[in-house]
Amino acid sequence: MRERWYDRSKEDLVRLLKTDPEKGLDRKEAALRLKEDGKNVVNHLQKEPLRGYLWQVLSDLSALLMLAAAALALIFRRDMGAVVMLILLVVNYAVAIAGYIRAQKILEDLGRRALPTAKVMRQGKL
Repeated sequence: MRERWYDRSKEDLVRLLKTDPEKGLDRKEAALRLKEDGKNVVNHLQKEPLRGYLWQVLSDLSALLMLAAAALALIFRRDMGAVVMLILLVVNYAVAIAGYIRAQKILEDLGRRALPTAKVMRQGKL
């Protein structure tokens, strides 16, 4: 499980991170921690490729059932019913894909706007 630093008290964090709340880290210690732990960055949402989402939409149980019903309608010579079901299926796919693309853009925009900022103490200076 990931460490939930935001649930900890200031005193607890100072003790765990072995730092001085008045002076902060000196430049040497900050550089060492950066080398050991890496940059302190917020992980961005991974953009899923459209083909992955297409597979989810195409393999949806309701879509597969509608496709099977259209095939049965064709087998039993209900051509108009099959055409209507296929049109509905295509419209369903189009709406789902358009919604997915819009949702991705909204999430990307929110991610850009919600980037946190932090102030740090280095050798007693903010």
